[in-house]
Amino acid sequence: MTQNKYDILLLGLNAKYAHCAFGLRYLKANLGMLADRARIMEFSLRSTDEEILAAIQRERPAILGVGVYIWNHLRLIPLLKTICTWMQRPYIVLGGPEVSFLDSDAIILTLADFVIQGEGEIEFRKLCVGLLSAPEASAYAASLHRADETVHAKVITAGEPELETLVLPYKEYTAGDIAHRLVYVESSRGCPYSCEYCLSSRDRTVRFFPLDPFLEEIQQLLDRGVVNFKFVDRTFNVNAVRALAILEFFLKRLRPGLRIHFELTPGAWPSGFLETLSRFPAGVLNLEIGVQTLHAPTARLIQRNFEPQLVLESLSLLCGNTGAKVHVDLIAGLPGEGLEQLAAGFNRVWGASPDEIQLGILKSLPGTPMKRHCEAWGLVFNPEPPYEIMESSLLERAAMTRLKRAARFWELIVNRKRFVSYVPDLLPDSSRAFEDFLVFSDWLYARFGRDHSLALEELTLALDEYLA
Repeated sequence: MTQNKYDILLLGLNAKYAHCAFGLRYLKANLGMLADRARIMEFSLRSTDEEILAAIQRERPAILGVGVYIWNHLRLIPLLKTICTWMQRPYIVLGGPEVSFLDSDAIILTLADFVIQGEGEIEFRKLCVGLLSAPEASAYAASLHRADETVHAKVITAGEPELETLVLPYKEYTAGDIAHRLVYVESSRGCPYSCEYCLSSRDRTVRFFPLDPFLEEIQQLLDRGVVNFKFVDRTFNVNAVRALAILEFFLKRLRPGLRIHFELTPGAWPSGFLETLSRFPAGVLNLEIGVQTLHAPTARLIQRNFEPQLVLESLSLLCGNTGAKVHVDLIAGLPGEGLEQLAAGFNRVWGASPDEIQLGILKSLPGTPMKRHCEAWGLVFNPEPPYEIMESSLLERAAMTRLKRAARFWELIVNRKRFVSYVPDLLPDSSRAFEDFLVFSDWLYARFGRDHSLALEELTLALDEYLA
């Protein structure tokens, strides 16, 4: 009989090919003696089911570990259903934020043998050791492989590992990853804030990886040719001393093509922080600022304890005093915020001159307390991923659909910088930019009947016609 090439297969189904399954690299790096018996196999949402299933069958793993996220949850269900019918199927182990807080009767949980909830590096290793070495493992597996029975997962609750005990995953990036994919890194985990739309609100602690070993790993990535780093820290600037040390590290290692992405919490900038950011050449820093709302009553409702005026002032300083590309996140559909309040906040942000504004749609992620506002504010969410709001007492369903279209057109017309020369004529008054663009969005949709699959030439002709 053909032997397994790898006993453990870690399956990543990414939103795009350019993305890396960061969590799977942590799992493999921390498998200890089993690391050489594990392989990471990644696909994108554009891959076919046949392609993915055939690749898994070729490897014939004993254990299949799958990272489940909001973007691949529904896509994985038919794949896992098929695997459950195989006569010699692997143990199916699910992990990731999406399965950590689902109701116990969720379909995807019935298709797994084990679900690891939380940070799974240590628990996954323990599970693999047990499944691959226990004398009774074969008998137990046989009892689960009957295609006519529903498989119910055993849930393993993982605690928070001491970060200094984890093996950092950066050696798991291949030469192909470095050449063609975005390299994710993290210097901390957790968030000190309690914003109710975010899973990080469940744990208001921040833990830090030891700085020197982390920077040594970053140096090795630089030596291997990495020039595009995306920090996934929820609040990079929460510890000013560490943040400044990391920024200084990169300032001493500037090179052509270097790009670094940080997510910053807006507010009063620590002493020296803005000045340090300003020392980076234009184009090196990509800064993501989570403003979300400038409507103070709404901010209080969702436990986002930031002073809106201070947020706006800090954003203006960032845009006006650094060469960074500044991306701002806003959310449509928040409780207590109707079209008028959303427009007012959007216009104030636009007046600060960020490079991009992303208007996201409120989601009620499993594990977050957002549903507590449903009765008071008439919030109705789609029960299926991505769990987006469909209507509220302040935004009827048609209004939410209209906002979603406008958000898509804004991405195509403004954020992607393909029509820079048109924007001043399209949005001549920053104090009513949102209202003007909403009218334009309605016109575009009436003209094309869709908000996707629009060629550059089509949009150019439409803009010329509209502005004429």
